[in-house]
Amino acid sequence: MADMLVTEGGKPALFVLHLVPRLDGRRKRALVRLILKQANYLSAINLAEGIDAGWLEWDDLSNGSALPALRSAVAGNDEAVRRGADDILETIGYLATATTAAKLIDEVVAAGMPPAAPSLSVLRLNAALAEHQSRTDT
Repeated sequence: MADMLVTEGGKPALFVLHLVPRLDGRRKRALVRLILKQANYLSAINLAEGIDAGWLEWDDLSNGSALPALRSAVAGNDEAVRRGADDILETIGYLATATTAAKLIDEVVAAGMPPAAPSLSVLRLNAALAEHQSRTDT
């Protein structure tokens, strides 16, 4: 059923959020990728629970409408939209690979987010962990 709903796309796919605790990792990642492709439902990413950390690649984020929507939200003057973007950035910070986290920080800072914004903390931690890992591997 989850596969059918995700394949359907759009709003019906969001019903899969109710099934997330029962889904395997592959299906959870497919749902997140679908949410990232459709900016209308981008805030639904905050409802997805129990998804593995550190797998979201830059292509997953940049191939849909999520990245332009985040840039627009950060650059805009609507405070409610900006707060929503903050929540989404925190969730993506958890899901992203270190490389994706670093690129996303650059993107939203270029769009107008203050470099020291608290909503970038999970992204910064993620990126810093990779830097630390590469230093200890040498």
